[in-house]
Amino acid sequence: MTPRLLSRIDDLSEGDWNTLEGTDTAFTCHQFLSALEFSGCVSSAKGWVPSHLVWEDQGELLAAMPLYRKYHSYGEYVFDWSWAEAFQQTGQSYYPKLLCSIPYTPVPGQRLFFRGDQSEIDLWRESLNFLKQKLEKENMSSLHLLFPESDLESSDESLKLLRRQDVQFVWNNKDFQHFDDFLAVLKSSKRKQIRRERRKIEEQGIEVSVLQGREIDPESLAFFCMCYQATYIKKSGHAGYLNDGFFQRLYKVMPERLLLVVAHKAGKNLGCALFFVDKNQLSGRYWGCVEDVDCLHFELCYYQGIDFCISHNLGIFNPGTQGEHKLVRGFEPLRTRSYHLFTHVQFSEAVRKALVQEENYIDAYEVSAKNHLPFRSN
Repeated sequence: MTPRLLSRIDDLSEGDWNTLEGTDTAFTCHQFLSALEFSGCVSSAKGWVPSHLVWEDQGELLAAMPLYRKYHSYGEYVFDWSWAEAFQQTGQSYYPKLLCSIPYTPVPGQRLFFRGDQSEIDLWRESLNFLKQKLEKENMSSLHLLFPESDLESSDESLKLLRRQDVQFVWNNKDFQHFDDFLAVLKSSKRKQIRRERRKIEEQGIEVSVLQGREIDPESLAFFCMCYQATYIKKSGHAGYLNDGFFQRLYKVMPERLLLVVAHKAGKNLGCALFFVDKNQLSGRYWGCVEDVDCLHFELCYYQGIDFCISHNLGIFNPGTQGEHKLVRGFEPLRTRSYHLFTHVQFSEAVRKALVQEENYIDAYEVSAKNHLPFRSN
């Protein structure tokens, strides 16, 4: 078994990549990762240099990992800016670092994809040891594995991986047949609140169109791209990490994964939200509007997603990171994790101690979040 690093994901065919276990989701499939590189959203100019790890046996693909040499910490959603600052105070450079992640996408999932007859545990062990040697050989500071589903703490104790935890909020479909079935499990006050928020949309004369796959017309997609950029400009002063070319590419190569919800009134589009559809999960990623409309965000980003999950029998709805306001609307706390490996022993120990304290805070935060859930007591 031999490792090889790819400077482009397209150096591996779509057919080869997508035959590996774990590549059957919207964010891990070859088409999504290729669209990021094809559009220039992931490139050396953006500080994301592809360096994908593949394992082969006599030219036959056994496993693959999305890997990047990273020159900053933007677009990761596991914030290590304070680590970078502290590390650089030692007189060394924190960047570049190695990053195993799905760029700009804080959705938990598989991060090492493999052929069905291979051992995932053995492949993780081999991969992590190989990457540790790469860090040492090239004098890089660290390796970061973001939002993996796999438990890596027991992969190789000698590696001293550091675990970092956080909390997201997801909606779980408890075999609901209708939206009212979901409302029925909520406390009366929260049930009334959601009905009131949805009613406000109707009272304002706003209609919502739900478009999937090829139902998404070029005009609606262009409107979404404009909204996406406007949202980022308003929040941060730049047009966002992703460009029109990326979304256009997704529409060309994987339209069946896209769900676009558009709000309009009297023939005018007001706002929209883009979701990604998997076999058992809906993921909400981006939204924007051209007018501030009361409750529009809740309707497009949450309630339409719940409606879609119920009608299509999807078990999980991940609406995006952060936001305690999701709790009162039926989204439950979910632990996420990342793993980190530093070549500097003393710095690694300092981070480990900090993470122990941080994890105590996360424990308390999760307990507090659960106490604010809107469900009725049985």
